[in-house]
Amino acid sequence: MERCLGIYIGDKVIKYAKLHMDKNKNIDVEASNVKYVLGGIKEVIDEIIVETNSQNTPISINILNEHHENMDILKQISKNDISSMVELEIEDIANKQGINNKLLLYKFNIQDSLTNKDNNRINILYTDRTEIEQ
Repeated sequence: MERCLGIYIGDKVIKYAKLHMDKNKNIDVEASNVKYVLGGIKEVIDEIIVETNSQNTPISINILNEHHENMDILKQISKNDISSMVELEIEDIANKQGINNKLLLYKFNIQDSLTNKDNNRINILYTDRTEIEQ
């Protein structure tokens, strides 16, 4: 019996749903609601966790103000070179925004390209580190 609490943080609103999957892989919604953020986000999230009895449940939360970039590259490029390319892309993004690239927190994944079988698609997700630490 698996459970997960999903939390979406928007502008002055938090939406959440606690899901339960039974042994037959049927998914039920145990709890869901919308809460308005009048004070701090952390306090509202803590309240949701207590309200849904999710202290020992995996929790998935979106990243505020996340951004996405995509790149197509040849499949023959090594993973180390891909990491270097992503770092260069993050530096370029930071330069365009006029910030230090150390302020950007990022991750990426590699998939097959849908348009060219000889390429991979790199999806980069990044956000300003200071937004997460608030």
